Amino acid sequence: MKLQLDTDQLLPWIGAGVSLGGLIVAASFVIPKLLIRRKLSRFSADKCQKNVVILHGTRRTAGIPAASPFVLKLETFIRMANIPYKYDGNLSNSLGPKGKCPWLSLNGEHVADSQICIEFLQKKFDNPIHNSYSEKELAIARMVRISLEDKIYWELLLWAFVWPGDGQIAVQKFLKFPYLLVKYFNRHYTKLAWAHGVGRHDKETVKSWLLKDVSAVAEILGDNKFLLGEDPCVEDACVFGCLSQLLWGYQSMSHHAAVIRERHQNIVDYCNRMKELYYPDWDQLLEK
Repeated sequence: MKLQLDTDQLLPWIGAGVSLGGLIVAASFVIPKLLIRRKLSRFSADKCQKNVVILHGTRRTAGIPAASPFVLKLETFIRMANIPYKYDGNLSNSLGPKGKCPWLSLNGEHVADSQICIEFLQKKFDNPIHNSYSEKELAIARMVRISLEDKIYWELLLWAFVWPGDGQIAVQKFLKFPYLLVKYFNRHYTKLAWAHGVGRHDKETVKSWLLKDVSAVAEILGDNKFLLGEDPCVEDACVFGCLSQLLWGYQSMSHHAAVIRERHQNIVDYCNRMKELYYPDWDQLLEK
């Protein structure tokens, strides 16, 4: 006996299913926006101290104030520029209006992405870091930043979250991430690294690139006190934010960090100099 389906009887159910699916899709867009709006309202101009930056970052860690090079980059710039600020390490506030960390709030304005934050603060505080470097020198500094953020960062990310072995162990031990969270990040960053392109290459190739890229930064740094010479420039914030992770962050447990300490004493000296100059309270900032 064949079951006869009445189209007229099915149509209401189909319509209800389509409506429910539409509601689910709509909710997936609306709810995150409502949550972000609610988060931002907690840092409106009337609820925060005037002209004081609220830096929304990650929680403090045991060896370094921020395990994210981008968070430490922004905090370093703020300190270099002597801008008054408060640090917000509440994990529920870590992701800002673009779903990125870090972000900042200032007098009711909310800005996301470390580089955009720095450019925003430069305008608000009238370019507070002054030096006499030429446009060509500043262009070289910019390219160093881009190399650190768009290449070296990703190469180290593979070691920490994608390749099995000591990187994932270091993340669990240093950041106190549970195993399941590390596995989640493994899947997440594997996809991102593949889309970026660096994840399509074999481990030995990427490791070779990483050492050469860091050596190039060391060559440009040379015997300089700061990246370009005797005076700091804006990009020193990024250089310190990234390279300090290899000395005091979870990346300090990597083979690459050992090579840097052995071959590039100028990088070690540079990071120590920046730390002493801009973070006299370093130990007080660490997770207890």
